[in-house]
Amino acid sequence: PYQCTYCSKDFITSDSLTKHLRIHTGEKPYQCIHCSKTFTTRDILTRHLRIHTGEKPYQCRCCNKAFITSDSLTKHLRIHTGEKPYQCIQCARKFTTRNMLTRHLRIHVDKKSCQCIHCNKIFPTCGSLAEHLRSHRSKKPHQCTHCSKSFTKRSILLRHLAAIQASSNTGALTATRDSHQGPNRVPSSTHGQDAVSVSYGLQRDV
Repeated sequence: PYQCTYCSKDFITSDSLTKHLRIHTGEKPYQCIHCSKTFTTRDILTRHLRIHTGEKPYQCRCCNKAFITSDSLTKHLRIHTGEKPYQCIQCARKFTTRNMLTRHLRIHVDKKSCQCIHCNKIFPTCGSLAEHLRSHRSKKPHQCTHCSKSFTKRSILLRHLAAIQASSNTGALTATRDSHQGPNRVPSSTHGQDAVSVSYGLQRDV
């Protein structure tokens, strides 16, 4: 076998060793006639030249789309076959390309910094997390049964209901209080938001 003097890697042919040595020496003897860019092997130069000529010799048998390299065609075919050969070792999720897996792995590297505190969903960037958090702020699950107005927090709903109760007709409130004398009367120690909660049938937070 032919052995590399830099890293001791073995090769079957001298040509293979020669190509490999260029990794260590930085030699790039093949130059593009269009843009003067240089390459380590003739094959890489040939693939590069197709960018200038527009040649796409590798065609998809499913949709007839053409590609410059066989690798590009292989990746494209996975769209049709559904093949996902790259699997995350952290969560077992699969991907069609190595680049997609690499981007996904960043989630696990610094998972907590981009995790939603409301639903624990994880995002690849803090920018996408910030956009997601706006969806939580736009949600208003606490709705007033009188005017259908919604609020983001229960405490805000209670203040709203207290305002409605305060502005109600004094006579109607008096009649309501009189009708609730006895076992079902709201305890005198219940004030403010707690009183509103009881009056409107809202469950108190534990």
